Amino acid sequence: MPDEAPRRALTAAAFGRALGASSAGPFLSDEQRVDQLLINVLNGVSAGLLLFMLSSGLTLIFSMMGVLNFAHASFYMVGAYFAYSLTRLVGFWPALVLAPLLVGAIGALFERTALRRVHKFGHVPELLITFGLSFVILELVKLIWGLSSVNFAPPELLQGPAFTVMQSDAHGLGLAWGAAPADRCASTAEAVMHCSTFPATRFFMMVVGVVMLVSLWLLLTRTRIGLVIQAALTHPEAVEALATTCLASSCWSSAAAAAWRRWRA
Repeated sequence: MPDEAPRRALTAAAFGRALGASSAGPFLSDEQRVDQLLINVLNGVSAGLLLFMLSSGLTLIFSMMGVLNFAHASFYMVGAYFAYSLTRLVGFWPALVLAPLLVGAIGALFERTALRRVHKFGHVPELLITFGLSFVILELVKLIWGLSSVNFAPPELLQGPAFTVMQSDAHGLGLAWGAAPADRCASTAEAVMHCSTFPATRFFMMVVGVVMLVSLWLLLTRTRIGLVIQAALTHPEAVEALATTCLASSCWSSAAAAAWRRWRA
């Protein structure tokens, strides 16, 4: 068609003028909002730390004992319900300490009474017994706490935002701990203000995840028990010759991994 090219040129020119006007105006586009980008990055980092906390216990047992624990998520679930029940009795912060100890004790008991007995028969019995344990735990949770979800409110200290990221086209980026005052997030005729908040619960879980990561690294690389665990992976006979039994190390690894899972809850 003869006028197809001029029509396309006019359309491209109009689109270019509209794009230039929107980018030159006082309003920030979604691509220019760094505050939302920072919140999205923090959400991704927090999700990665949560996955680390969930998988570290499974990795510890698998590397120490060569057992792929199918009851891993079930221990995590029990820890969450233990924390829920203990919170109603003694409060959130004591429950945060007591629940991992209880789950760790259950993990050590399961290793000593069941998992250790089938360890000599190979991987298939170990998979079967952990798989069966997951069903037993699931039915016990249904029997005790019911089928419906339970409401759990975080303590007052962890309610609301941990901090607020503020951005305006006139003053750039800013940070306020907690919830920013309403007047600081209000737009004016001269500048448009955008405020994005980050939840305090997610920030607390990030802090716990970093502490757990550093603690686990220090435990495995800077302490005697960590060296024993590493040595038992490849030279179990040599470890036993040093008067440290691999069965005891495996027991402590199971207990620690179970307690580790509770912190993820």
